[in-house]
Order: sequence, then C-alpha cells, then structure tokens
Amino acid sequence: MPICSPPHVYRHLLGRIKIVEHAGAEVLTRCNYAVFRTALDPIDYGISELFSVGEYRDRIVIADGIAKFKEKIVIIDTCKIQSLLATPL
Repeated sequence: MPICSPPHVYRHLLGRIKIVEHAGAEVLTRCNYAVFRTALDPIDYGISELFSVGEYRDRIVIADGIAKFKEKIVIIDTCKIQSLLATPL
C-alpha cells in the first residue's frame, strides 16, 4: 500500500521586488519569499509551519507591451525540506 502524506495547503508570501538590471526589453529582478504549509488532516488541522525560505531571481522580457518570464531561478535558503519537493516554489 502506498504511503500518502496528509493533505496540506501552501501559502506563498513575497517580499518587495527589486529591479537589479534593466537593459532594453529585458529586466532582471530579485524577490524574497517564504512558503508556509498548513495541515488539513483531522489531527493537526490548522497547524502552520514554515516550509521554505529563499529568493526568486527572474529574467523578464517585455515584447509588444507584454511581460513574460524568460527565466526563473529559485535560491532556497532552507537546508532541510520536510517532504519530497513536489510542490512548486
């Protein structure tokens, strides 16, 4: 029988976005993040814990007035993730 982790909900909090570089139609930004995980199972329902902390480093291209991600790098400060990392950060 497969082992299933209890259900959780994740909440992403973002810090202020910093524009690091702006060259032509390309913008390089950085932004701190924190992800909290809240349990939904009947025993631990509503208990929240810090899941991951780090920084987003994004490269954005603006073409025809529309901004699109060209690259997204996640720098994780957290040295231990409590479950398999199948959750997008």
